[in-house]
Amino acid sequence: TWGLIVCYYQMKRKGYLFKSLLGAIRLGVGRVGKEAGLTIDRTGCRLTNDISYLMEYCRHRQILSYLNFTPLVGSNTFIAPNATVAGEVYISNKCAIGYGATLRGEKHPIRIGEFTSIGDNTFIHTLASLGTGIPCSVNIGKNVVIGSNCSICACIIDDDCRIFPGSIILEGARLERGCVIGPNSVVPPGRLISSYQYWAGSPVEYVRAVDEKEQYANYQYSHNHIAYGDLHTTNIVNAPLAKLELPKESVEESQKKQ
Repeated sequence: TWGLIVCYYQMKRKGYLFKSLLGAIRLGVGRVGKEAGLTIDRTGCRLTNDISYLMEYCRHRQILSYLNFTPLVGSNTFIAPNATVAGEVYISNKCAIGYGATLRGEKHPIRIGEFTSIGDNTFIHTLASLGTGIPCSVNIGKNVVIGSNCSICACIIDDDCRIFPGSIILEGARLERGCVIGPNSVVPPGRLISSYQYWAGSPVEYVRAVDEKEQYANYQYSHNHIAYGDLHTTNIVNAPLAKLELPKESVEESQKKQ
């Protein structure tokens, strides 16, 4: 009996040692592969004048998949380096997503039309359900300008609309074509904003009609934002290392740390 017990514990110990050895091998091989990949990445960055490998912190991921949904982004669309687009998000051609903006298509899709710009630090998201039969997705039309620090939740924004900075559009709201929402305004849930009208306040109230000159100015403003996005793509995101004029001491210290 004692012999069987000793043999059992010896076999169990051998299995434990084998698993430990296998785990150490996997860890070592993974570490070698990771370091080799980082070395290749740093070499490629140096050849393309990309300074991202000098950053001490984690590099931001702009586009994230969520529940098997991967954002679809059209051609010639600018997405700022620190913006986040996650889940079921469809962005058309010639759009601009500003710095710090977050688009989360977790529960339902977010759709953005052409020549539409999303301002810095703007947050767009959907809801699981509204309970009223109103679509829970976010649908933004063409030539729409959404200012910085706005919050957009499960609503419909038609073509040629302009939303000034700091505004909040709550769930179920509908902004018809060409309407304008003033700065720091709040559109209550389910509110309908008629075409070519200027609304402002918290909650929003009708102010005046939008004349033809203002309509054209808003249209031109949307295209100017896209042009600025193109400039950022060519002159900032892909800027050569020499133009950034980084201090040599900081660059050498970062290289030593890596």
